[in-house]
Amino acid sequence: MCRVLLVDDEKMARIGIRSVFDWENGGYELVGEASNGQKALKWIENGEADILITDIAMPVMDGLELTRIAKARCPWIKVLLLSCHSDFEYVREGIRLGASDYILKPTLTAEALKTALDRMRAKQEEEREERRIIERFKDQKESEELKELEKACARRFAAIRRRWRE
Repeated sequence: MCRVLLVDDEKMARIGIRSVFDWENGGYELVGEASNGQKALKWIENGEADILITDIAMPVMDGLELTRIAKARCPWIKVLLLSCHSDFEYVREGIRLGASDYILKPTLTAEALKTALDRMRAKQEEEREERRIIERFKDQKESEELKELEKACARRFAAIRRRWRE
């Protein structure tokens, strides 16, 4: 189950997003909700979210700052930015900070949300598999290097023994 954290300063927006989508049947668990980025940090710091859905314009800590902090602390987290603003500068800054997608609130539908969430989950799974492959490669390489080191040590000890015998 993919864990989702919802952050929006408007309670009605959170209720709408929560109710527009069948989270459980979609394979997602809504692990928490917060009214600003500062309140959302506890879930981020505890690694409790795989996907962060956040409004951009919020008091205390906005969605862009939350995105920056979330990506710094949990690089694997995927971020879906929501906003009423169609200003391209928000999109550009969000992408620069590591957001995976951006949806305008007035165009948010269950289908658009599902598409964005599914795409982010697939990207996370792909990245997880890449990390597993890299770790296996590192383990294999370390094992080969260790074997080479053992062979070199054995050759060196054999050479030392031959000198002592002479």
